[in-house]
Amino acid sequence: MFQVFEDNKPADVTGYSWAKSWKNSKFGTFKEAHEYANEWLGDYGGIVLDLNKPYDYSGCGSIIEIRELV
Repeated sequence: MFQVFEDNKPADVTGYSWAKSWKNSKFGTFKEAHEYANEWLGDYGGIVLDLNKPYDYSGCGSIIEIRELV
């Protein structure tokens, strides 16, 4: 299982109450999580992420990460 995090919070409505249409940031495959992360980032999307490696997508300290859940 894999989960997308932004700034150490789940990248979904759980971590961001304003994200009402983003119900789930957990996925069965890394590929699904990667696609979700890029959709979540909107205009900042289109990046390549590595597993369990934080990435400053904005250049200003905003971090996106895909973590493997065990």
